[in-house]
Amino acid sequence: MNDHTPPQSKEAEQVVIAAALRSAEYRVEILSEVRKTDFYFDAHQKFFDAMQTLDAKGQPCDPAAVFNLLVERKQSDDIGAKYIGQVWTDWAGHRESIAEWRHYAGIMREKAKARRVIHVCNEAIRDAYSPVGPMDELVGEVERKLFDIGAGTGAAADEPVSLD
Repeated sequence: MNDHTPPQSKEAEQVVIAAALRSAEYRVEILSEVRKTDFYFDAHQKFFDAMQTLDAKGQPCDPAAVFNLLVERKQSDDIGAKYIGQVWTDWAGHRESIAEWRHYAGIMREKAKARRVIHVCNEAIRDAYSPVGPMDELVGEVERKLFDIGAGTGAAADEPVSLD
């Protein structure tokens, strides 16, 4: 177990969510450019997933609609209406930050990439202590996973990771 806080930026995640909520134009771009796994916080992942679902169905994507879907999914207690309202209101007067959502999404992607690298390295350390096959195979697998992360491809780029 590691005592370090995984790389993340709550503020960046909130800006991206607020931008998607406050602007239909930004929402279309955000939903096509940002991945759920770019978010570190579970509440933000669930919120983003709900926005994706509503958007795919052509339904409104405002705080009330998102919260109602989370209630249907029995995930509302994980996030809370108060928190959704807080994100909505906290970023209301920050149009310049919301307009810079791409910058914040880039921060999120970098943090997510760092978490994936940490995860692969932790797996490599664990597997090196108790190898189940030739070490060359382990090294090749680690190289492939790290390459996939760098290239933004493969399972390593899309899976949420636990850093335990």
